[in-house]
Amino acid sequence: VLTFNVALNSPPTVAYSISFSDANVDVDVRPGASGVGCTELLVSNEGTANIDVDIGISGGGLTISPSVLSTTLAAGANFTEPICALASVSTNHTQVQITAIAQGRESNSQQEPVNKSGGFTVTVLQYVQPLILADQPYQKVCRNSILDVSFTVINYGNHVDTFLVDVVNQEDLKNAGFTVALSQPPMEIVSQGESEMTVQITVTDIVEEGTYTLIARASTTLAGETEARNATATLEIRECGGILGIPAPSLVAAVAAVAVIALRRRR
Repeated sequence: VLTFNVALNSPPTVAYSISFSDANVDVDVRPGASGVGCTELLVSNEGTANIDVDIGISGGGLTISPSVLSTTLAAGANFTEPICALASVSTNHTQVQITAIAQGRESNSQQEPVNKSGGFTVTVLQYVQPLILADQPYQKVCRNSILDVSFTVINYGNHVDTFLVDVVNQEDLKNAGFTVALSQPPMEIVSQGESEMTVQITVTDIVEEGTYTLIARASTTLAGETEARNATATLEIRECGGILGIPAPSLVAAVAAVAVIALRRRR
């Protein structure tokens, strides 16, 4: 009796892994920056079969390039490919999870697909960019008067931020006879938002006629570094003969004298 042993060969094993060289990728979206951050995808064939691997990569709100890849790997071979995340300039500061979904099949039979997944995080970096504008860059002002000088602070950064406002040349104005009042608390402004603040100026009678400048500064600090911008309002001081819109004493006396004469005539 002859006995035949028939060995049934099992199909080659489909085994592979996918990974990225960086767990986190930073993207700089400041004006003038590239807005691109890259890492490297690694696919390793850890089985005995030649395999075809299809990969799709996606991440909410960002462009991934390339987002679709296909490769064929012999047993023990590796595949690498740069993967980049692209964000438009001024994209809001955020973190986005990027996910890669892969499907591998034995190259000949294309059967029994094996799925794998991997990913990395993209951080859209925060940046600060304050701007301050004088609402009325030039004003004619009377001596012995009080006025409000308004400024608008704009947050051109990509995240909500807190801004401090001060008068750069406050000491010079005080020495010239002005009284400067600024009781503005720190302002929290959303990205692309704005807020108005006011500096109250009292022009005392010792201020000489002429042109003066008021320099306001808006500043904010990120990671120990301060960004600041200035705005200038020009004040032309003149002798107007009044205070806060009330006629000067000489004019008041003259009007009173006329009134007295008129009353006397009526009698």
